[in-house]
Amino acid sequence: MLNYLFKKYRINAAGNSTFESLLAKMDTNKDGKLALSEAQGLLKDDFSTIDANKDGFLTKEEYADASRIQGRK
Repeated sequence: MLNYLFKKYRINAAGNSTFESLLAKMDTNKDGKLALSEAQGLLKDDFSTIDANKDGFLTKEEYADASRIQGRK
């Protein structure tokens, strides 16, 4: 499922422009990270997998790490 998510949102290994586009669409409180309550669709389904430190937020770094891991599969 992560592979579909990365293709859908064109996640690249750096997590750069794609993460910003997700923030623009989903970051309703504009804090620069995504909370589970802000996530939509498959991102919400895979949120706990991507949220490496389990703090309830996705950061650009976690997003980039997840894309690099997915790229190795």
